[in-house]
Amino acid sequence: MSKLIVTLFILIFSTNVFAQNTSDKPFDLGVYYFDGWTSTTTNNYVYLTPALLKDSVREPIWGWITSTQSIVDSQIVVAAKSGINFFAFDWYYYKDYTSNIPLNHALSLYLNSPHKDILKFCLMVANDNSTFDISPYDWKAVSKLWLNLFEDSSYEKADGKPLLIFFSPADLVTAFGSNEAVSEAFDSLRAAAVREGLNGVTIAACALPQSMGLVSSCGFDVITGYNYAGSGFTAGDTANPIENLLTGEVKIWNQFKNSTLPIIPVGTLNWDPRPWSIYEPPGFQYYVGYSGNSVYNTVSSLYEWINSNPYITTNEHIGILYAWNEYGEGGWLTPSIPLGDSLLQGLTKAVSEIPAGIKQKNDNSTTPDEFTLSQNYPNPFNPTTEIVYSLPSRANVSLRVYNVLGQGVATLYSGMQTAGRHIAKFNGDGLTSGIYFYRLDAGNFFAVKKMLLLK
Repeated sequence: MSKLIVTLFILIFSTNVFAQNTSDKPFDLGVYYFDGWTSTTTNNYVYLTPALLKDSVREPIWGWITSTQSIVDSQIVVAAKSGINFFAFDWYYYKDYTSNIPLNHALSLYLNSPHKDILKFCLMVANDNSTFDISPYDWKAVSKLWLNLFEDSSYEKADGKPLLIFFSPADLVTAFGSNEAVSEAFDSLRAAAVREGLNGVTIAACALPQSMGLVSSCGFDVITGYNYAGSGFTAGDTANPIENLLTGEVKIWNQFKNSTLPIIPVGTLNWDPRPWSIYEPPGFQYYVGYSGNSVYNTVSSLYEWINSNPYITTNEHIGILYAWNEYGEGGWLTPSIPLGDSLLQGLTKAVSEIPAGIKQKNDNSTTPDEFTLSQNYPNPFNPTTEIVYSLPSRANVSLRVYNVLGQGVATLYSGMQTAGRHIAKFNGDGLTSGIYFYRLDAGNFFAVKKMLLLK
């Protein structure tokens, strides 16, 4: 092995071997994580209604209580292997410190996990009622909590800054007294982030199209959502086909095109709260037909919309799914006892079919300005992945894959190649799980990146 390659391997290993550059990926896929499946000291399982406990279709393979360290560790690995890039944790600020409600417990377990760095995270601030509202009097305290998390190397970024999502912009306005007061609070948080050495904060609002004006006047940076459960309901129909949901939410995404802010679209996987009927008004509606195939259609549609509208998304092309584990409301991806991992198989199939290149905010029809080597996608992968690189001029190109010992395991391209953007496919079917490196040599340019084969 040459001295140059040895040096490069040492430099790469000096960083976290699982870290990913999300800005290089064509599609950054997150899932909302509901932090409600944990036991309390009073044995009061608030969300585990008798009807839900009898619903074996939804019961996770780990059992109903999933917020333990070993189970969260397993969830991180399962999510990353399936093509998910980050968890967006529901985050609660509770002022009654005498309460035994274990809020943000799953987040704490994620932060303590040895697998944390293969899956990023961000916060979705659940500020939708008086119990968990955030007022001007709380802002300094919560800002300090958020800033500590923003500095974590695994924290998800949007437009290069930590992503912070708020569930209810309207409740923020009520708590602060005016749109202007909310905007000033956001500015103070951004300034504090800069003082901490960050680029600032990207603040997103869960919103519907009719509230775009409110979101803009409050100083939010991005529009997103939590779910669009009612978008596919037909008046008079209690049970609605799951296909209606996808059609309805695409209409909502399209309405957001009129916004002056970037969009992070949300794919609502399902809505069927019958096991939580005690919390629902009479005559509530739900969807039928939730399956791996419907998950596949949702993820594929989410990607296609982002790919068709790159100018109104964030630079990282983020999409979010509702949800990883909303069992009571029927939107979940975790493997269940009777369904196995069929839902995740639908997601993985959709992600595997996503091409490595997505339309960028610049004009891809022009010749690239410089040599570039992008992060492979998906990463981690099993067993195939794609590598994108760009050449500003015709060059003699070598693209090779090495193991951790510096031994060549594959040559993906060797020879003269024209200017432009190129995609190389790599199949690690015959290789063992672990870290591999790929190196591009083109003229006087070279670059090396790492990738993780996870079988």
